[in-house]
Amino acid sequence: MLRLQRTRSPARWQQAHTGLAELFRRLRSAAEAELGTDPDDHWADAAWREHRLNETYHRLCAHPRTALPDALRESACAVDHDVATLRRWAQTIGRAGLDTDSAALTSWGHRLEAAAEQERPASAALTLILGAPEPDADGRALVHTIRAAERRGAGDEEGALADCEAAVALAPDTARPHAGLGETYRLLGRHEEAVAACTRAVEIDPLYVLAYGSRGDAYRSLGRHDEALADFLRAVEIDPRYAWAYGSRAQVYEAMGRQEDALADYDRATEVDPRYEWAIGSRAQLFERLGRYEEALADYDRAVEIDPQYAWAYASRARTYGAMGRHEEALADYARAIGIVPGYAWAYGSRAQLFERMGRYEEALADYGRAVEAHPGYVWAATSRGELYERLGRYGEALADLDRAVGLDPSSEWTLCARARVYLRLGRHEEAVADCVRTVEIDAEDGWNQMLYAVALRVAGDGQGAEGRFGRALRSFTALDEGGGEKAVDARQGLLVLACARLDTDAAATRCEALRGIGEELIEETVEDLLFLREAFPEAGPGVGAAVRRLRSFQSTR
Repeated sequence: MLRLQRTRSPARWQQAHTGLAELFRRLRSAAEAELGTDPDDHWADAAWREHRLNETYHRLCAHPRTALPDALRESACAVDHDVATLRRWAQTIGRAGLDTDSAALTSWGHRLEAAAEQERPASAALTLILGAPEPDADGRALVHTIRAAERRGAGDEEGALADCEAAVALAPDTARPHAGLGETYRLLGRHEEAVAACTRAVEIDPLYVLAYGSRGDAYRSLGRHDEALADFLRAVEIDPRYAWAYGSRAQVYEAMGRQEDALADYDRATEVDPRYEWAIGSRAQLFERLGRYEEALADYDRAVEIDPQYAWAYASRARTYGAMGRHEEALADYARAIGIVPGYAWAYGSRAQLFERMGRYEEALADYGRAVEAHPGYVWAATSRGELYERLGRYGEALADLDRAVGLDPSSEWTLCARARVYLRLGRHEEAVADCVRTVEIDAEDGWNQMLYAVALRVAGDGQGAEGRFGRALRSFTALDEGGGEKAVDARQGLLVLACARLDTDAAATRCEALRGIGEELIEETVEDLLFLREAFPEAGPGVGAAVRRLRSFQSTR
């Protein structure tokens, strides 16, 4: 009946559609009063979307030309929700075009429907809208902002940055483009710029919750933990159901050593969103670090139940199984992770570590090789393979890997120490000393760096210089020993090796007793360090032999 009115009485047609548009606007406004002010909550509500869609249709019918820019703006928001919603908006615009005989509306409907069928429908639709003359500056800024989010999700941070910069230029006094720019900077690791952009967003809109979240995480990355906590607190005050903010605040607590607070925030995140697999997986990882393996497994199980393609969760569960000695289950999970992501360098490297612990060295070397092949810049994998070659006495291959790793990251003291050890084994003392000099330049407070430097100086004939470095190592280890925790255990291992290196057999005996009960894996690690010392500095042999026998006796009594 309304279509008949369009030809017989255009004024009544326009009046009728305007009235219907106003009816659906009132229904939409009533829904918004219950849903709150967050546009994402509006778009997530099916009833609100129906009201908005009907309002859009009737406004297009009443005013095809002037209502089109707003309809295209809404189409961009529909893209931001999901592809199915985009299709409905495209169909509605097309139907309005048929009902009004508007070629422009009909064309837009067809083009948006075609975009929805592309491989990347969101990008296709948003690029289509940006290429049109109809959107005004604010509308174009919004479309750029939404396309930036789509590009961030696709891993195209540089493309997202270009969109955000365009959006800010078009709408400099709107919070959302600045917040999007801040989030993009955060993902690019440009954390100071992220803070600045998000600060501008909350200056414009003090209730813009996403900007507080992004700025809080940028502060976390900068180590500014108190400011990060303040921002996350503000975020969850504004939106108590902001699960990401709880999960990210948990990471801040972890960095501060406040593990129980971190667990509580992961719990809050999963209470808000029981299917939030990232928070569930992160809580599992914390349980794993705390040695609470059964709880870790339960969370990893839940994560892969929610997302059966969650490769990281399979690989992390494998690591937990490995720590529990359940090697076959660990290998099965690594296989699942690699099956999902065939070039998963971290999974290959982690499986290599497990093979190494199992004594399956050739398989470990093969997996380290796969990790390096998948990620040629993977310093950790190259260094780990170099260390395994060192353990196997294949020093030439060890040096090749360690040279490569140093070339990739000249500031990796771990890699430099590993190469210095190989040089010492080969009697290339000057080169060992040179690498040790670099390690203490990088971190002069590390007792292991100082002790290895001392050993290198001692075998190179500089006894006086060695004693000075041994003294610095002793001060460093002693300070950490007094602090407790994992660092104290590491320091006690260092103090035993140091006593042997200084030929102090009485001190070595005392230091052995301090390691009673630290666990078989750490005992083996300490024995390996002692055996290296004996090879590099044969004078330490008698003390090393006694210490190794004492440590082995701890294992036999377990």
